[in-house]
Amino acid sequence: MGATGETDGLETFYAEALAAIGKAATSEELERLRVLYAGRKSELARIMGTLASMTPEEKRTFGARANRIKADIESTLTARAAALSQTQATAGPAIDITLPATPEAPGHRHPLDIVAAKALEVFKKLGFKYLEGPEIESDERNFTALNIEPAHPARDMHDTLYIKDQPNLLLRTHTTPLQTYLMRAVEPPYRVVTYGKVFRCEAVDATHLPVFHQIDAFFVDHKASMADLKSTLETWAAELFGAKTKIRFRPSYFPFTEPSCEVEVACFLCHGQGCPTCKRSGWIELLGAGLIHPNVLEHNGQDPKKWKGFAFGMGVERVAMTLWGIPDIRLFYENDLDFLEQFNA
Repeated sequence: MGATGETDGLETFYAEALAAIGKAATSEELERLRVLYAGRKSELARIMGTLASMTPEEKRTFGARANRIKADIESTLTARAAALSQTQATAGPAIDITLPATPEAPGHRHPLDIVAAKALEVFKKLGFKYLEGPEIESDERNFTALNIEPAHPARDMHDTLYIKDQPNLLLRTHTTPLQTYLMRAVEPPYRVVTYGKVFRCEAVDATHLPVFHQIDAFFVDHKASMADLKSTLETWAAELFGAKTKIRFRPSYFPFTEPSCEVEVACFLCHGQGCPTCKRSGWIELLGAGLIHPNVLEHNGQDPKKWKGFAFGMGVERVAMTLWGIPDIRLFYENDLDFLEQFNA
């Protein structure tokens, strides 16, 4: 084929290449066209290889045209690649509707919420009505109305979080102040349980946090005894932990109850044999309880000669640790999914 024939073939090739490149819809297709029209084994490379057999004049004319066509094809490939890249960036990744759907990972209730709900449900079965109180309390309701004297160390700044520039307001240290609201507003009898956050200046360790959750319950009627308190807590423990759960009552002191006791449960790790978690005693303190002090009834407008009552309060985190054998309270707040996903309502 002479120079004229190669020129005709070059023009046909040029037109075909531009049309095909302009229609390329994907980067993969464009790469295939680059190899076909501008690669080392392309038709363009073959045509340019015929220059060696042409006369000097034909080389000058045909060679110049061939080089311009080669440059045009390469610039057209570059421009089309940029256009496709911009389109894909705007449109986002292609969706293959034949692929299986991505499984959803449903959320779970937090283990503390699960335990609180279970504990409150047992109290509901026992006839306790659920009420809530404010997290910011007055010094009077949090301490004085509960028979906690002005010189009591719990009032000190190293134990209690007071509101700045509001010396008579504080973050409640327990949920017990709910008693004062009910006693001052409604005459007994009543059987009430409450739940919420409490705040104390505690050093963080395996069993203590400055913010934790508490369930507090109290019962007021014409007659209430330690036997009533004991039977209530034994029934509650059997419902929550199992019928074979061992608990014991140990004499203690709380300003707002008289007599007072601490209720302990057999250690969840050593099962009563003694270990570091239970301080070798075989028992773990679960809650404080007792008969409502006559001073508390009287201070809040109820006649202690007419009404009697019992009360108890427990940390929900400690109940959860006992229920599931968890050795460190901090695990509840570290947001470790491997830990949290073990629990489900």
